[in-house]
Amino acid sequence: MKKQIIIFAIAFLSACQNSSYRDLTLSSVLPIDEKQSILPNELFIGIADRKSEQELEQILNKNGLYLFSTNEEGDTPLGVAIKFYNKEGALFLAKQMSPKHYLHQNLNGEGYLFLASQKGHVTLIKLLAKNFYESQSEFLTDYEFDDLDMKTNQGERALHVAQNSVVAEALETEYNKGFLEVPYREFQFLRNNDGQSFLHTAIRDRNSDLLRWGVNDNCHTLTEWQELSWYEKILPYFWEGYQRYAGYVGFVNLDWDNLINTTDNQELSPINLSAKNLFLEGIQILSTCQWTNYLLEDENGNLPLQNFLLSLDPLVEKHDEELKSTFTLLTEKESRLTVAVKTDHINSTNKKGNSSLHISAKLADPFFYNYLKQYGNEEQKNTEGKTAREIFELKHGKKTENIGYNN
Repeated sequence: MKKQIIIFAIAFLSACQNSSYRDLTLSSVLPIDEKQSILPNELFIGIADRKSEQELEQILNKNGLYLFSTNEEGDTPLGVAIKFYNKEGALFLAKQMSPKHYLHQNLNGEGYLFLASQKGHVTLIKLLAKNFYESQSEFLTDYEFDDLDMKTNQGERALHVAQNSVVAEALETEYNKGFLEVPYREFQFLRNNDGQSFLHTAIRDRNSDLLRWGVNDNCHTLTEWQELSWYEKILPYFWEGYQRYAGYVGFVNLDWDNLINTTDNQELSPINLSAKNLFLEGIQILSTCQWTNYLLEDENGNLPLQNFLLSLDPLVEKHDEELKSTFTLLTEKESRLTVAVKTDHINSTNKKGNSSLHISAKLADPFFYNYLKQYGNEEQKNTEGKTAREIFELKHGKKTENIGYNN
């Protein structure tokens, strides 16, 4: 589906609701070739035009096979109803189908549950889950919700694209339904083909609500941590320490509840991906977690602070205050269970030998360099033999004040 055309058509119809064009339908404003590929028969058109249940039923009475027909993207009328935010139409069609037909996937491998999660259609999720569960409840039938929550071609399930925390909660409820059902690693810990958990994809999609739900569900916040007694902190300290260092000392490395610091195929942790994408709210949310590790490097040796600076526009002479505030937050944060201090954080170098100071020295906005030089080493050389001070002076054509840095 050419998403731009669909978005334009829906936006156009929305704008026409109070005009003389209010009688226009979505099918009537789509280009003919798009209409034929997306809406190949009468039922598709009825869904796109938001026909009533009675009208949709009349169409099905004429040809029941329309229910299982597909367009050029492999979507059935139910899939198109979900994509077009036709909630009433989607519920009607789902009720007409046997649960065995709920396992259809389009050409991208997207099933109905995945699409409903992406669009935030909780009622449909519950309906699909209820009917599927009941169809699998016969004696000796092994019910598994992930049979309905099928992987897409990208290796993602519904949680990867859940529109919000309400959807995530609904999915979690269904994963835990049934006798002795435990989702194990098929729910929150599932990673897609890029090695990304749902925290990564929430950052990718800038989905703050889903990210906040995931962080709150998997980590102590500062307030929660402070309220724990000393003996309640012992086990979390031991477990986090084991996960962080077990691999270095020859023990089995376990990440069963280390979702916060799980890295993807580019070795990006959620905080590092947020920094690289300049997802400011994501950085703020992840910084509330007591176990976020700010010292994990990506495949290029960059810490979150370095990726943050690398993602800034080097030509902007004055960045906004929220961005600067988030940068300050990221700079001041320290990782637990490590002997590294703030100076080590600032002076850490990537594979090009560049520290955060080297990177900030290339920016037109001097704020970042001036802030970092309070803690970092301006005279540290990169692989080209250049110091951060030299780069800054070349960029700004002036000497820096020799204060507030460590040699």
